[in-house]
Amino acid sequence: MIQQTPSQKLTVVIVSDAVATAQPVCDVLAGAGYRLITTDSEQDIARLAVSEAADTIVIALPERGAAELHQFCCQLKRSLGAASVPLFLVRAAAADFAASPAHDENRDFTAQSGADDFLSALCDREEILVKVARLTERHRVEQFYRGTYNVWAASSEEAIDISGAALDQYRLLFESSPLPMWVYDLETLGFLAVNQAAVRHYGYTRDEFLRMTIKDIRPAEDVTALLSRISQLEPGLDLTGIWRHCQKQGSVIDVEITSHELMFDGRRARLVLANDVTERRRAEAALAQQAEREALSTAFQAPCAARSTRPKFFAPRSMNSECIWASTVVCFFR
Repeated sequence: MIQQTPSQKLTVVIVSDAVATAQPVCDVLAGAGYRLITTDSEQDIARLAVSEAADTIVIALPERGAAELHQFCCQLKRSLGAASVPLFLVRAAAADFAASPAHDENRDFTAQSGADDFLSALCDREEILVKVARLTERHRVEQFYRGTYNVWAASSEEAIDISGAALDQYRLLFESSPLPMWVYDLETLGFLAVNQAAVRHYGYTRDEFLRMTIKDIRPAEDVTALLSRISQLEPGLDLTGIWRHCQKQGSVIDVEITSHELMFDGRRARLVLANDVTERRRAEAALAQQAEREALSTAFQAPCAARSTRPKFFAPRSMNSECIWASTVVCFFR
């Protein structure tokens, strides 16, 4: 189950003129630990999003058409400016949905409206949480790096130099990040600094981290791939992808790694942001398994329905032919 810890609690601003439309989605998000701020004033939404540091905005205006929503979303994004808060559109009526499990009609409507994705009471709980987690995680990472670059005005192709007065500014951003971060030495791979979010999330004390290398938080079988990847890193921003990390209590988690080279007190180092996507990947896997089961069920029901409606003169002539048909179905499911 996707659940926000108090230190990771995400803020969602909801604009709605239809409580019944928004309520099912609100209940799911509140149950997962999201902080919800609701308004029925379209004029207040941008102000609230900025003042409350919203991670996402949910729009529940069911009477609006795509063109009207597009105008609303574009105006909202202009008001938000650099905040770039992701927008979700809530659609609730069953008639709004195409028969396809992929909700193609809603995807088209959402694209036309200018929103980033859609939510609905007809989506199951895990689907709602996966969608919100994807965009809120992306938003937090983007916001952190935007803040970092604004401080140092660094090029994405250059290493950031953190020394002297800039070190104090860096520490402020570093410690205020809601996601685990650390700096490691590119020669020794030892941790040079870790923020409080990393201490809390991984379970090691700061002193323990500073006696370790980044190899120590990886499963032993992943270290070779880690060293290979480090040897290929460029000085600028690198979206390394998803890796396995080990917490102090022994749990193995999936983390999405983003990093940037920097000079840290005269040493070549790398700044790392680690975003735990373990629960998101589990939910995505559960959704994929559910879709696979539904596909298999549909495939199984079709021949059964055809068989049950066959005229009597088309019935199997012998038990052997019936067994052959059954064997074929069994092989299909293997």
